[in-house]
Amino acid sequence: MGRHYAAFAGITHGQKVHAFLECLLARRFATACHVGRTGRTRIFHVHYKPLYAAIGEPENRNRKPIAIGRAIERMMLLDAVLAEREYLWLGTERDKYSHNFVCLLRGALQNDELPRLVFRKDAQEQTVRYFPDKLPIGVDPETDRHVFVFLAADDGSVERGDGFYRAPMSTRIPLPAFPPCANNP
Repeated sequence: MGRHYAAFAGITHGQKVHAFLECLLARRFATACHVGRTGRTRIFHVHYKPLYAAIGEPENRNRKPIAIGRAIERMMLLDAVLAEREYLWLGTERDKYSHNFVCLLRGALQNDELPRLVFRKDAQEQTVRYFPDKLPIGVDPETDRHVFVFLAADDGSVERGDGFYRAPMSTRIPLPAFPPCANNP
């Protein structure tokens, strides 16, 4: 949405945002989906492969179309990330897997104990996707504390500490009490 671009770019939502989004649509780098009661709200899906290649993610699965509900969930997570600009945010599998937090975990855990999905083509060939939930991890550059962001389905999920990270990894090593940063829908 335009407000996400404006927040990221540090500009006010106005003519520059409108021109940028219309340029993406005109060049067919993105598509727009009209949502809401009036149909005036648009959600943009950027799918142009060279743009993803420019950020080192040419095969990123975010290029593929998704259901509108999932797109809204991703925008809510993006709202949380953009609201906390002081953190370094790890969003991609590559970012998370290579960050020092996961390197420390890899010292205590085997790779097959990290959050992952395994896709097998046959007995010899498989693809492993680490951190398949695609939830952002924030890192405070001054204290090296980590913030795990997730969408809370209800108020109880925050108290229970729901989230993909706590359950599978805390079974083997003690994790410190991370302060949850939940975005309620």
